[in-house]
Amino acid sequence: MLAVPRTGGLAVPLPLRGDRILRYVNAFCPRCHRAGGDPREVRRLAGWLAELNGRVYLDRGCPDHGMIRTLYEEDAAILAYLEEWTGPATRPAPDVAGNFDPIPGAYLRGLPELHTRHTAMLVVDVTEACNLNCPTCYADASPERRGVVPVADVLANVDRRIAREDGHLDVLVLSGGEPTLHPELRELLAELAARPIARIVVDTNGLLVARDGAVLDLLAEHRERIEVQLQYDGASAEAHRYHRGEDLRPFKELAVRRLSEYEIFTTLVMTAALGVNDEEIGDVVRLALDTPYVGGVEIRPRCGSGRSAAIDPMNRLTHTGVLKRLGPQTGGLVTWQDLTALPGAHPHCGSVGYLLRDEGGRWRSLAALAGHRRLKEYLGVVPDAAATADLPQEARPAVRQALLTLLAERASPCDPAIGELWRTVAAACGLDVFAGTAAQPAALPAVPSAVAPGHRRVRRLLGEGVVRIAVRPFMDIATMVEERLVQCGVHVGTRGRQDQCAPFCAVQAWPALARQRLPVAAGEARDLPERNVGQTGAKGRPFAILGVRADILRRNTRAHVRSRATVVSSDRTHVRYRTRGFARSCRSVVRAPPCRTCVRGEGERDDRAPVAGRVRAVPDGDAGGGAGDVVGDAAADPGSGPVARRRADRRPGVPAASADTPSDFLRKSTATARARHKVRERGPRAQPLRPRRRPASPRARRP
Repeated sequence: MLAVPRTGGLAVPLPLRGDRILRYVNAFCPRCHRAGGDPREVRRLAGWLAELNGRVYLDRGCPDHGMIRTLYEEDAAILAYLEEWTGPATRPAPDVAGNFDPIPGAYLRGLPELHTRHTAMLVVDVTEACNLNCPTCYADASPERRGVVPVADVLANVDRRIAREDGHLDVLVLSGGEPTLHPELRELLAELAARPIARIVVDTNGLLVARDGAVLDLLAEHRERIEVQLQYDGASAEAHRYHRGEDLRPFKELAVRRLSEYEIFTTLVMTAALGVNDEEIGDVVRLALDTPYVGGVEIRPRCGSGRSAAIDPMNRLTHTGVLKRLGPQTGGLVTWQDLTALPGAHPHCGSVGYLLRDEGGRWRSLAALAGHRRLKEYLGVVPDAAATADLPQEARPAVRQALLTLLAERASPCDPAIGELWRTVAAACGLDVFAGTAAQPAALPAVPSAVAPGHRRVRRLLGEGVVRIAVRPFMDIATMVEERLVQCGVHVGTRGRQDQCAPFCAVQAWPALARQRLPVAAGEARDLPERNVGQTGAKGRPFAILGVRADILRRNTRAHVRSRATVVSSDRTHVRYRTRGFARSCRSVVRAPPCRTCVRGEGERDDRAPVAGRVRAVPDGDAGGGAGDVVGDAAADPGSGPVARRRADRRPGVPAASADTPSDFLRKSTATARARHKVRERGPRAQPLRPRRRPASPRARRP
């Protein structure tokens, strides 16, 4: 019998808990996870979400490691607000009937019977090759990987999902790796554009968009059907170096500008990390508001998967942490109350909101204009009340469907019916932004150039006056909750015994599921060619991609970016650039000593004005150049400058304008680098390829 101490005849009460349990959940042990194992043998742990000092923690008990606590959300009040928007979800068709296996092992056979949400977004990794080696890559892609999924295998997986989704698919995301490196990208996009898919999104780091005009031309050709998700981590060099390993701001800025000029709808995807770029969220939002056809911003807190596994589970950026930073960093322009939870999804899995610009140029949110109460009633989150009494009964289903489409992932600014959706919402919520737009056709014309003038007007209105703000926190093993996993609508195309899919977070957490990704299960190890055969950009120039010698091209780019200089002229292995009024030579792309010509010209005064400000990446004509095309205004005329003039003087009959352009330099330098590496593998015979030193004079050798 438990003895209870008494004082004066009264029992002393037991001490109270310091936290408050919010709900009970099933979770997983991160320490057992590090030991590996089959997902069918993963131990499911009972636990709860508890509030302590305004924060929410995930607690679970492991028989081997005891009680484990990790940070789940930074702000309990904002989390409670998101839970107010919980709505009904659609039930999907399982990939294998009768699959009642325990979670997460059930996903080895595709979506099981117990999964409660359909495929709102299908992510298909078309390649595991990439032209970057990002330290925080969740997919562990790199230039050394060569897995490429054939077009037929991609289409087979997509068609399987379309059949499971009653003949249509909401959102398809082409990811990787870097999808623009796929050798048959043109054929792939053409096939997908002909299928019943509401949104087709190309998830890219933007390097080829900034450098290669053919990639941009290809995207512009399908801009009536395809959007771009551009990786953009902030405005500081530190953010880019932390997430991407290099300061890629010149290329990112150029990619944003080129996509805007080509009227390609773009979403800036920001990976935010605590103490790195969490104070730059407002800068990315302002960039989207100031740039036409940047139709959205998606902020993803860093999670511990892939190469980004080293993360403190008790000190990290969370979903509510991003929402809490919006208001102070945007001066109140966007606050957490302007976003709502995704309809039909788990309220912890994402939030979304729209900013609309009125005729006076002011940005206001849809939630602020319509009101939270009215939005909840239209969405069916709360029962109908007096606030909807002024809305006719027959109009309510159309308004609800329009809001569900706009707030869910399937809303596309490229869809001709988007104008009618906004007109319906505007009429119900009293908005005057879309009052003058006409109804649009239900389907796209077969020829993009034949788009109706009314749709072009709506595209311009959406491109200049509507921005979608979204926060999408993915789970790692430290925050993995089974309740969220079975309600996940972001699925990755996988292949087991058949074409199937699995929740994104599950594929990232368990290696057995990751091995079912298409680049691994159905991919072919292929050497990516230097040029895509048969694909040409403007002026018939070939479509150059990074692949075989991506490491050398990265070193070349790094040298130019660090110089913060303007390219004046180049030869096969060296580039002449201008900085602070002086003409200098950059390092060789093969790390060879500089030639005597470059040494003699070191520090020579340039007769052009000094370079000011940042490095600017400029494409080589309409068909962009290669990885080393970091040029400024002076590079518009590659035949100008003292070095080009001296080279022209040494070659009689050849005008100065025929000096190598940055694209020519990249092509030749790559070939030269390959030859040097082959020779160096054979030993000392590589020495004659290097610039020879002039022997020192006898006078110089005297003591």
